[in-house]
Formats: sequence, C-alpha cells, structure tokens
Amino acid sequence: MRILKSFIGMILKKIYKSNLNIFSTLLLNFRAFRFRDAIKLPVFCYGNINFEGVHKGCIELSEVHFHTLRLGGGRYTYIFGNSNLDKSYYRFSGTLSVGSNVIIDQGCIISICSGARLALGDNVYINRRSTIHVKESILVEHNTWIGWNCQILDSDFHFMVNDDGIIGNRNRPVRIGHCVWLANNVYVSKGAVLPDYSVVASMSLVNKDLSSFGEKCLFGGIPVRCLKTGIRRLFLAENDIDQMFKGCIDSINIDSIPFIKEL
Repeated sequence: MRILKSFIGMILKKIYKSNLNIFSTLLLNFRAFRFRDAIKLPVFCYGNINFEGVHKGCIELSEVHFHTLRLGGGRYTYIFGNSNLDKSYYRFSGTLSVGSNVIIDQGCIISICSGARLALGDNVYINRRSTIHVKESILVEHNTWIGWNCQILDSDFHFMVNDDGIIGNRNRPVRIGHCVWLANNVYVSKGAVLPDYSVVASMSLVNKDLSSFGEKCLFGGIPVRCLKTGIRRLFLAENDIDQMFKGCIDSINIDSIPFIKEL
C-alpha cells in the first residue's frame, strides 16, 4: 500500500509540474475522436487552453498513438515554465491534420475556418505565442520548427478593388517545406512557398513563392530576399555541438562529428 501511494504521489507531482490539463485532455479526445481512438489519448492539453468548434473528425492523425499531439506544453516548458497568462486558443471549424510527435506550445492561436485544412507533418514544433489562421490551406512539412511570435496566414481577410473594377482573390495556399526553420517574429502571408531546408531570419516577411531558389537558403528582410545559399539549421545534437565549441574554435566540419544523425 505504501508503494502504491508513493507511485500515485509521484504521478500527481509530475502532472502538476508539467501543468497537464486533465479535463481539457479528456474533453478534446472524446469529442474529436471515436471512442476506440479517444481511449488511447493521442492528444495531451496543457495549461490555460480554450477550444471552439470541436467535432468528430476535426483532428486527423496519421497514426493514433498515446501522446501523438501536444497542445499548450512545449519543448522549453522546463526552462521558461508555464504561465496562466499565456492562454492557448484553438478553433476547429475546419480540419487539423497532424503526423506524429507534433508540439504546439503555450499561448498559440490556431484558427481553422470551415472547409479549411491545416496540415502539420511529423516532428513539427510551433513555439510560444505564434498564430496560424487558415482560410483555405496551410501545409507545414516534416521536421519544421516555427519560432516565437510567428504569424502564418493564407488570407488577407478582406477584398480590394482597383480603379478597373478588378477584385483580387484574398486567399492563396501556403506551403512550408521539410526541415524549415522560421526564427522569431516571422510573418508568412498568402501564397508563400518556402523550399526544403530554408531558414528565415527574425522579423522577416515571406509573401511570395521562393521555390525557384531551391533548398538550403537563408532568407531575410521585408519582404524577404535570399541572403545566402548552401546553409541550413542543424536540429539535432545541439547541446553536444555547443560543448565542442567550448575550446574557442571557430568552426567544425560536420564530417568530424560521428554522433550527428541527419534528418
């Protein structure tokens, strides 16, 4: 009995420390999925979180596993902690399609309009206080990270008419490729396309199709332009690499690092 009490106490302590929202977790799973999938608890909710428009089929999973999608609790929670001031908001009028191991951190706003689709590939990470509003279609492919305070919109949300009486389409799909990194405060607008392994500098505006530049480019500016080619972010083993620079060396050849595993 003492061992059981100790085990239960340890579990409750971990739940409290992680700020897991048990009520929202159960509510979302059993409202969004069939019972046989809901009991696997594929979605975990953390912190102060609010939902609108949840219905059966509003979340599509490539595979239904325990803890596949994490909402409101992220990779850096143990560093920055949880804050009730960072309220997360999700509007599920359309469809959220996700792969495995997807994290949407605290304070994010995800709004998917009726008939629209937000598709997130495997290992996608969206950092704190970012906003994604989908009117038609936004695709974020595998292994892409989105930084703090980013905005991704596929619509202007208003119509404009010129002197010739021409009204432009306010909506155009957005595609963000594989292994892309958006630094903090990046704005991505309708019609934007980012090729695989792109890096977008802080405070930039992506408002066009950049696929003609090819892979491994650094983009930056308002609006963005190509700043450098043949460059990408390493997502894995960052702590190990950081230790290698403690000797004040200027650079390291990736071929000399045996523990690197390429995405």
